[in-house]
Amino acid sequence: MIRNIFSAVLVLISFAVKASECEIYLPEDNAVVTDDFHFVCHWDDNSNLILQIATDETFSDIIYVGSSKWVLYNDYYMQYLMAVTNFQNGTYYWRIAKEDAFSQVRSFTVEGRPDISAEYEVVRDQNDYPIVHLSNGLPPISIASMWIRSDLNNNGLGQTDKGAYNTSMVVKDGIVYVGNGITTAQLYRYNAYTGEQLSTIDVDFGSYTKPTSPLADMCMDDDGNIIMTNRANSKTERYIYAHRVDVTTGKVIGEYKCELPLSSNIEGATFYRCTIKGSVSTGKFTIYSAVMPTTSYSTACKWEFANWNSTLESSKFNYVSTDMNTSRPSIYPIDEDYFILDDNKYNYPTIFSWSSNTAVAELPADMLPTDKKCMGVELFEHSGMKMIAYASSINGGSKFNIAVLSDQFPATFNGMKNLWTLPEQSLGTVSPTVPGMFARVVDASVEGSATSRSYLYLYSSGNGLAAYALSHATTTGIDDVVACETGVNLNGHNLILTKEVESIAIYDIYGKKIKQAENTSVIGLQDISLGVYIAKLSNSNKAYKFVLK
Repeated sequence: MIRNIFSAVLVLISFAVKASECEIYLPEDNAVVTDDFHFVCHWDDNSNLILQIATDETFSDIIYVGSSKWVLYNDYYMQYLMAVTNFQNGTYYWRIAKEDAFSQVRSFTVEGRPDISAEYEVVRDQNDYPIVHLSNGLPPISIASMWIRSDLNNNGLGQTDKGAYNTSMVVKDGIVYVGNGITTAQLYRYNAYTGEQLSTIDVDFGSYTKPTSPLADMCMDDDGNIIMTNRANSKTERYIYAHRVDVTTGKVIGEYKCELPLSSNIEGATFYRCTIKGSVSTGKFTIYSAVMPTTSYSTACKWEFANWNSTLESSKFNYVSTDMNTSRPSIYPIDEDYFILDDNKYNYPTIFSWSSNTAVAELPADMLPTDKKCMGVELFEHSGMKMIAYASSINGGSKFNIAVLSDQFPATFNGMKNLWTLPEQSLGTVSPTVPGMFARVVDASVEGSATSRSYLYLYSSGNGLAAYALSHATTTGIDDVVACETGVNLNGHNLILTKEVESIAIYDIYGKKIKQAENTSVIGLQDISLGVYIAKLSNSNKAYKFVLK
């Protein structure tokens, strides 16, 4: 965010300042916004504040009203984190409302957002999800809808063949790729920032082996290579193929053959979900998948490739049910020893160990509906936090639950905290016998930004596709802001100390260090713009808070 530069006077403020009207600090008037940003204000007791955003200065066209995401900062300022993905390019007007009173009106301009065609209208999940305060000392975290596509919202995916064979999705370079294919393979494409449908690409196997069922899943390795896998649907197919595909052209440019265990028990095996770790560019990588046989047990497989020659390792475990042809097991690797098993019908998602071949922990019963139908799992990290998205189905509706995992994971699910449940109406219906709900996460944080952000993409078996932004503000770790023992005086645009200190640092209200001086008793403020700041001295664990007006 670019701030206007004002001639300012430094005013030290006490911590008992009372305001008879709303004081608004950020964003400054006419600010240009390219990243997530905060609204910062103070109004009396800071209760019952409502943020209003409009497209016109008279507020005849209000496009956003929010009250649930205010966070108290330093016992004085209220902050409201806003995702830039909520806006298209253009100028907007904002104010704070409290009962029948309003603050002054300011404007901001959004730049750098992707353009969309005049024929396409972005549809969003209209729920105002509350900001979540975590108990582990991490900053509050929020979620905001970017866009959603669903037949229920009259802007479906545009796919002619839906359901069981539309069970794959990856995100790369600003495009969401959704796989489709029973006898042929196609890639449906969507703009990752707006959801607008792009042209469809046909997959060209060329001289490589074209499987009977050419597309079961797509996944991405650690270097961003896209891998497609097929199903092995007959007793004569004792392997699956993993094909590397250039998604810009649709051409297959590599092939890796994954042999099945030589056991009669896996005849008729089916693969529906694969994951890859490592890089096919180096030839050293691992492909994970679950085998669904015709007998009462399944096999979790991992093929370890070195120089493209695979060595199979497998882990066998018993199921509650023998009706395996409709439960479609999937595995989700956690690390070298642990993986999550999800059979989509009978069991709760369960952590297993490769080394011991035993179940370690089961997802708590109260995390899923009573019919126990988990339709997909995805593990991811957001700003160092271990998180999980797991899908459930109730009466054919599809919804995702987003939770943060405890430090005890993967030894146990204990301590996980469910943050939000996204509405089942958003993503349409899904068959309870098909593992057709997937999540992908893209780290969208910008170095030096005041916020950490991830984009969360959710997909429901050919029926729905949605994108959400996870955000939270960074902090400095300065907990107490009180007067320190070193005297501070004002002289024009300079902050004068009564004695020299090893260093003095100036932080903005977001916690970002914006200025520092070493071995000095004075620091100039001429190049600092209007706003609220904290001065931290090296000889004290305390600080000064001040406002440039």
